[in-house]
Amino acid sequence: MHLNMSYSEVKSLPIRYRHWYLNRLTRHFEDRQELYESTKNKNSKSKSENLDKFAQFESQINNKLK
Repeated sequence: MHLNMSYSEVKSLPIRYRHWYLNRLTRHFEDRQELYESTKNKNSKSKSENLDKFAQFESQINNKLK
């Protein structure tokens, strides 16, 4: 996302474009972090659901074996 620009190239940009570039870069990483967190939360929810289902399955098996 950084457009393969080095620090010196960014520094040589006019102020208006440098501000745009930095704002765009910040927005990109914030969006990426948000996506990562939403995926992480989704996976943790599905893991807890799977554990609940497994516990239910285990109790059913234990009841049938008694």
